[in-house]
Amino acid sequence: MRSSPLVKLWLFLFFLSSIGCSAKQADQANPSLPSSAQPASNEASETPVEPPQELIVVTNSRYLNWEKQSLGTTVSVREVSKFGNDKTESTTTIRLVKKTDNEIVVEQTSQIIAPDGTKYDPTTQALTYSKTVKLPKSQANRNLMAPSGIVETKEEEIEVLGKTYKAKFYLSKGRVEAGDTFTKTWIVPELPHAIVKTVHDIPASGKTVTSEIIKIESGKP
Repeated sequence: MRSSPLVKLWLFLFFLSSIGCSAKQADQANPSLPSSAQPASNEASETPVEPPQELIVVTNSRYLNWEKQSLGTTVSVREVSKFGNDKTESTTTIRLVKKTDNEIVVEQTSQIIAPDGTKYDPTTQALTYSKTVKLPKSQANRNLMAPSGIVETKEEEIEVLGKTYKAKFYLSKGRVEAGDTFTKTWIVPELPHAIVKTVHDIPASGKTVTSEIIKIESGKP
């Protein structure tokens, strides 16, 4: 039996209304949130940024150490690294080449000897220490030659090239991929370079690096 035109029209309108109803239900099931209802950003949860500390000008302790030395003064430092049965040795020579009222320049030359005895070509670089530096007010009294991560400090005697000196001793702690590191540092301010000895240990890996002054040559007044 054929449907009349009116019946066809009614069915068509019913079909359209059912589509609109389904779309409206879908929108209600998954409504789009207005911007004001979106989840809050993580800005409120971030740690407030502290205002930068005031910087003050202080005298560079490295400059002071070399400023009282004569041009040409040379310090030789030997470093021995032990890791298991392997030992790597290097010698670094530090020479005062320039001294002005504003800066000190030292020339540093290093040569490495590998565990198999191979000697690598020496490398040289110039290091400049300005007379003054800017530090946060909270670090104004910091000795720039001292290590970071200090956990202990004291005065103790140490022998350097056959003579006994009073040194500032520091024990510092750090961390690398292999584990915690512990470094002992001895500083004698009246000697050029000042850092007369360091012992760096990484207990987890069994590696030890010892560095110490082995020679000091005075320059020309």
